[in-house]
Amino acid sequence: MDKRNPSGYGLALEVGAAYAYDKIIILVDEKSPANKRFSKYYKIVHSCAHVVLPTLQDGISYLRKFRPT
Repeated sequence: MDKRNPSGYGLALEVGAAYAYDKIIILVDEKSPANKRFSKYYKIVHSCAHVVLPTLQDGISYLRKFRPT
């Protein structure tokens, strides 16, 4: 979620389109653990992701090891 676009409509649309086209979705979500209200509404985005990681560093590490099947 970008601070300049806190609603997340664009992100939700992009994730939904990627999901519809059967693309691999790797989601980094640093906001949900600290914001329970956000987490409640963001679960729909989580449900589309193949993997959800808690920090950007975890996302980078995951991508370095990533080998699509």
